[in-house]
Amino acid sequence: MKWTSKIYSTLLIIAVLLSVTGCNKKVQHGLEEKEMPPPFPIYNESTLVNFIETDSIYRVFDLAQKENKLTLLEFYTDWCLPCQIMDETVYQNKIVSRFLNENFVNYKINAEKLNGPTLGFLYQVKQYPTFLFLNSKGRIIKRHNGSLNQTELMLISEEAMRLFHIPDTE
Repeated sequence: MKWTSKIYSTLLIIAVLLSVTGCNKKVQHGLEEKEMPPPFPIYNESTLVNFIETDSIYRVFDLAQKENKLTLLEFYTDWCLPCQIMDETVYQNKIVSRFLNENFVNYKINAEKLNGPTLGFLYQVKQYPTFLFLNSKGRIIKRHNGSLNQTELMLISEEAMRLFHIPDTE
């Protein structure tokens, strides 16, 4: 019976060491407690428009499908002056931001970072900013190349919504 007490002593020492070093994992009802991912969506708070922060456009499409909305996808770059001006003016307008937040899943992507070059190639983006209104499957409903003022963005957004709701005749 000496060997069993040595095993228990050794296990007790290991358990104490793990708890002291913080390496232990919480166990609840025999199941390992897992860290929950942050709630989705997470929004970038630099403008009044709720632009989702994620590196997966598929999460954006899933949310758009769940909410039965189009995705407004803006391609921008850090050096794009018209993009910066839109951030400081158009996206700070309360009427525009409320309209976009209520009717679209908004997503901005830097065309030169992370998955931006891949998506830019996929959607043939050649100038900045470029705005794409996409359905939940990623199909382009409406496209606009170049910056927009508040009125132009509202008009193009409304047109995309109308096109989105036209039934397919296929």
